Amino acid sequence: SINAQTRNIRMPDKPKRTTYTDVTSRESGYWYAVELSGGSMADAGRRNLSFAEGTIINGYRLNEFLRAGLGFGVKYYIDNDDVRSSSIPWAFPLYADFRGNIISQQDRSLVPYWSFDIGAEIRNGFFFSPTIGVRIGEGRSSFLVGLNYRYGSVKTWKDDNDMRSMFALKLGYVF
Repeated sequence: SINAQTRNIRMPDKPKRTTYTDVTSRESGYWYAVELSGGSMADAGRRNLSFAEGTIINGYRLNEFLRAGLGFGVKYYIDNDDVRSSSIPWAFPLYADFRGNIISQQDRSLVPYWSFDIGAEIRNGFFFSPTIGVRIGEGRSSFLVGLNYRYGSVKTWKDDNDMRSMFALKLGYVF
């Protein structure tokens, strides 16, 4: 028998939680990448200048074949005093980044990708930089390994705004 005291018991409300969304399965949305690169100038007959760079890119993924974002970072020039007119070895790139897969990553864990950056470095000037490489992992969580070419302005002792070619190995992770 139920007595009168148990009839007024109030059951707790259902928790007010949002439903879980697996962003790795979404075709579009926010993405970001962290990249490290190192390389050297490749100008015949000139002194070469090596560098190391770290960047962060934030952007929007339209689909697996096209992403757009803004990148910023820090670059350190090695053997700076012999080539650059500035005694400060640091530069700070700020650029637009466009990238995507060359083929679908739907059923593969290794796919080729492309990337194109265009922007400027504080203490140097304009640059553009295409990359071709491979993505290793899932669609929205992958390691990146790429070969990078950069053509841009580097202020040298010889010329105030000398355009130089550079090649680099780029390693990164996309979230």
